[in-house]
Amino acid sequence: MMFKSNKLIHILVIFLVVSVTGCQNNPEEISASGKYISYTVTAENDDKSLEMITFAYDLDDDSNIGVSKMEYNAQYPLTAYDKKNNKVYYSSRIDDADNLFELDLKTGGTKQLTDSLFAINYIIPVDNELYLVAVENGVRAMGLFKLVNNKLERILDDVDAFVWKVNYNPDLQTLVFNTYSQSELDKKMEEPDDGTPRQGKNTIWTLNTANNEFNKVATTKPGYITDISMDEEGNIYYCM
Repeated sequence: MMFKSNKLIHILVIFLVVSVTGCQNNPEEISASGKYISYTVTAENDDKSLEMITFAYDLDDDSNIGVSKMEYNAQYPLTAYDKKNNKVYYSSRIDDADNLFELDLKTGGTKQLTDSLFAINYIIPVDNELYLVAVENGVRAMGLFKLVNNKLERILDDVDAFVWKVNYNPDLQTLVFNTYSQSELDKKMEEPDDGTPRQGKNTIWTLNTANNEFNKVATTKPGYITDISMDEEGNIYYCM
């Protein structure tokens, strides 16, 4: 394993509360370390239309930087700012399905990157690569994908494994995420509610994006995981 330890700890994650007012509007102003959090805000215009606003929160000087505004027409608002490539990736609805698009902040041009998806849950830019948690047309469960040469590559082959909560540790260059069985959930949803978790056991996985090392870390008891993360020592924390 590439971690000093692989402890799994139940803990409530710390929520970062930031103000979205008085923001700058130049993503080039992010500090030299390049450490930032990309997040999305939905705003209602005077005509009641909605737009997705992308911000970058600079972790070094505690500043908010406005990055982009675009029409919100997906199933739910989802954008991700990529400072290295000066782009914003976002989901947009075409022919009753959400697919991945990019906005080039230098030219202002947009481009559709996928055409086989139905919905997207996560967009994670990593260096010159792009990872997605998304569901393909005709498939029930969300899967983990990598966009390579504008083509989606499924990383987790098991199409029954629903990829749920995902987090990325840039210091370890590692994705951590959990999966549960979609077919098991479907079966339990048809049964009378006896108070036990509808989700079955969860599997915790890690993927080192630098060397593509893929590891099954642990299996949890049945339950609904609401968040997951990894610290600099490789300890994994999740809320259930």
